[in-house]
Amino acid sequence: MKKLLVLLLAVIMITSLTACGEKEKDADFGGTWKIDCIEYEGSKFSVEEWKNMEDEDLSKFYIIFKDGGKAYVYDDGYGDLVDWLKSDDSIMIGDEKCSIVEGMICIDYYGDKIYLKKTSDNQEIPKEVDENDDIAEEITDEDDTTTDDITSSKPETDTTNDDAEWKQFLKDYEAWVDDYITIVKKYKDNPTDMSILSDYTEMVSEMADWTERADEIEVELKDTTAALEYSAELLRIAGKLTEVAY
Repeated sequence: MKKLLVLLLAVIMITSLTACGEKEKDADFGGTWKIDCIEYEGSKFSVEEWKNMEDEDLSKFYIIFKDGGKAYVYDDGYGDLVDWLKSDDSIMIGDEKCSIVEGMICIDYYGDKIYLKKTSDNQEIPKEVDENDDIAEEITDEDDTTTDDITSSKPETDTTNDDAEWKQFLKDYEAWVDDYITIVKKYKDNPTDMSILSDYTEMVSEMADWTERADEIEVELKDTTAALEYSAELLRIAGKLTEVAY
């Protein structure tokens, strides 16, 4: 399942060579924002309708805008702290420029549009419940659960071939990210070297392929014990991009 957080992180790669202009911070935006609706091919759908159609739960996505210019973006178990800046008709969330429409934040989402609405002035970042903790509590509460029952309730284990495939992908992806970071740093040191800019442009063009494959593997690993490890490693690798974000 494609995640908004991954989308926002990916934009860092595209805009890391572009200086961000200073824009006025707006205290009125401080607080918690959640998805109000999704626009698909000109029609708007509620979060519940979208879940029924696409089997994609966007209800857990939120952004908390803190006074002072920091925002916490949370989506489906992932959280990231980014900068935010507001102008008259748009707002920068990390390096993603989002429009403001009728008081709501509009984020481009794979060709569609996501609208976020402010739900409260609360700027406190909540503690998210770990799904593994929920599973452990359920097992503890069931006094009559047998060993066989516990074993059968665990996510299916990965085969050796599947395990090797996603681990190799992470290894290759991290190597690609490291190369990208090296190129950006070289360009910043010598912005007149057009050969470096050419290499950078080529790597950006490859980003969509890496993102697509990452999504495919996530679907393949759904409900397996490897899924959590894979997601954590993918987020760690994506976090490396902050080295060259500004």
